[in-house]
Amino acid sequence: MNSPTPVLRASVGLAAAVALTLAVPSPAHAVTVALNVSRTSASPSIPVTFTGSAVGALSGEPVTLQRRLGSGPWSTVKSGESVSSSETFSMSTYVAVGTYEYRAKVGASGYSTPTKVSGRYGRNIPIPAPGAPFTLSARLPRAWSRVVKAQVSTNGTSWTDRGKSMSHSGLAGVRTYLPTTGYVRFVAPATGSLPKWAGPRGRVTIGTDPMIKKILDDTNAYRKLFGRGPLKLHPSLNRISGTWAYHMHQTCDYKHNPDYTSGYPWGWRKAAENIAAGQSVLEVVAAWIASSTHRTNLLGDYTHIGIGYYQGANCYKRYWVQNFAKFE
Repeated sequence: MNSPTPVLRASVGLAAAVALTLAVPSPAHAVTVALNVSRTSASPSIPVTFTGSAVGALSGEPVTLQRRLGSGPWSTVKSGESVSSSETFSMSTYVAVGTYEYRAKVGASGYSTPTKVSGRYGRNIPIPAPGAPFTLSARLPRAWSRVVKAQVSTNGTSWTDRGKSMSHSGLAGVRTYLPTTGYVRFVAPATGSLPKWAGPRGRVTIGTDPMIKKILDDTNAYRKLFGRGPLKLHPSLNRISGTWAYHMHQTCDYKHNPDYTSGYPWGWRKAAENIAAGQSVLEVVAAWIASSTHRTNLLGDYTHIGIGYYQGANCYKRYWVQNFAKFE
């Protein structure tokens, strides 16, 4: 608490006399702060609400929220909120990827006991198919404007760069993929004014995304009606399909991929592509069946298929791609 400004009092008599009197400060009030969180784990798009009690605090006193990683230094995350008349406070913020300790103080009080909150990586596909592209996202510790790279690993120790983006607000997103279950993380190289940063690793389980499985099942069910064998998902074809669906959404350019076979693995003998836009996952295969050229591809002499999609806010909202191939 700041000391009050000294008050100078003078009295004048036959002889000049000056006396200096200091005002006595009022006793500081004792404040006990306790901190609670709405969730102990959160993805990049979900804010965490920090609430607490400040027994003994005065209404309007400022609240400061800090965090640290491991045994590193504490840094202020948020300030400006104040204590209510009921001696409580509340503030919401996004949490950085990784497990951080958070603490709060009110005015000049001591800090609360630290509590841990884990920030998770996010992705737009809960269970990616092998090779299917997905958007990996994370909150950085600060709102740095810098390049962020995605890295992938099969063993969690040897890392390969796989895509990058520019983060301006602390939220970063990169398109990437994994051929099998493995690990992902974000890193940011050092700049002239910012140190190198590496986020924790996150494990991604590869399976079959329900949307892709639905399209595969509908396609194979239709082929069965005409005595055609079932198609198998191929990781490389999944990647080609998912990448082109994303491209069409981002550019609003609804057209076939003019070079789709350039990414096909060695050994293919026949190839075809179906695209669609706007339909739901329940409608898209039926829409292809209703078109003679797309239906021909659905029933073609193929052994494998790649299926990709992207849903967002642009143009037709939903974009779908099938890449067919016959291998030796």
